[in-house]
Amino acid sequence: MMKTAIVILLGAVCVWGIRIFLATPHGDAGFAPATQTGQTAGPASDISGGPVSRSPNEEGGASAAAARSLASNGSNCTVELNDYVTPSGDTFSAYTCSSAEPASPHPYAHYDNDSLAVMSYDDAAAAALLGQRLIRANTERSYDLLLRAAALDGGDFRHLAWLSDQAFGTVSIDGVTQVSNLMRQYELAALAARLGDTSQRSAYLRAELLRLGITNDELEVLDARVTTLLLAMRDIQQTVQGEITIGGASDA
Repeated sequence: MMKTAIVILLGAVCVWGIRIFLATPHGDAGFAPATQTGQTAGPASDISGGPVSRSPNEEGGASAAAARSLASNGSNCTVELNDYVTPSGDTFSAYTCSSAEPASPHPYAHYDNDSLAVMSYDDAAAAALLGQRLIRANTERSYDLLLRAAALDGGDFRHLAWLSDQAFGTVSIDGVTQVSNLMRQYELAALAARLGDTSQRSAYLRAELLRLGITNDELEVLDARVTTLLLAMRDIQQTVQGEITIGGASDA
């Protein structure tokens, strides 16, 4: 079911800042926070185990205005307010718009994986769909495919956002921080920043990694990998499309 979420801050400024993101049925949303329960972004639970949700009327000011804007923006949906938790433990609320209409099927849904693998050479949608299908069975192959999709899609970092959330969204297991996942999240967020993402997520993750004991030298290694990944994306675009338009450059 299609969901559109408008993130609303509670209290002090949330570590990710104020941002609005649109989530499509194929997961190409902006970076969404992962919960501390080891799941990808989703509602926190109350004592009964259900989502913590409220009617939009319970919120005033900007929150209510956001809900009205969401509901009146051509969306046939039910608006709910749910609470979420960031990796650092901050709580914030998000309005979710649950579409009353079923999501349209992916145009390539009937293709098998072998067919998608062939198509993914020059088709971003095919690369993205195959990458999503393989996220659990072969994470590294999924990583390569979604990186390729982003390159073929003109540097669309929403493919990287989906990958970060789905493959590396577990930030804590039984109270133990999953530093390796945070490092991969940082890598993808830093790459997204090089592609134009202004969410400041990479800056937050960098500070969090330093707090956890990752050294500046180790972060430099990650930054060098980000540069390598960006160059690989530019090479894909140059080879397939004959020009480079991503990574702050436009040349033939």
